[in-house]
Amino acid sequence: MRVCYNDVVPVETFLHPDKKLLCAKCFGKVLFEDCRKALVEAMADEAYRPEYSQFIDLNDAQYIPTIQDVSEAFKQTSLMRDALKGKIAIVTTSKPTFIIAKAIKQLVEKNGIALDAFMATDAAMTWLHRT
Repeated sequence: MRVCYNDVVPVETFLHPDKKLLCAKCFGKVLFEDCRKALVEAMADEAYRPEYSQFIDLNDAQYIPTIQDVSEAFKQTSLMRDALKGKIAIVTTSKPTFIIAKAIKQLVEKNGIALDAFMATDAAMTWLHRT
């Protein structure tokens, strides 16, 4: 599914029921809100299950994270914790985004959500499929 919320930022989501995985790939100048909306829309699919893990690929995104994003991520995961039983992996080659994602990890773990940031897709997929 290709979603475009502001005529600039497409977010592609793919649901893989056989792998129990929801993937989101962000392109261009993406905002936290764009990715959040795309994930919420994908989670509304009747095939989605709360135990599915999420793979968020920011490698092709021009994402500049903010402190507000950290706060918003914590708030959103608190609200959605019943729908987020699987792990969440964020992949980015951007150092600032990686550092902010690690900060988000520290906060959301307090809500019982398993989230981690990676700079390599293989490492993220290995972590997602490890029990």
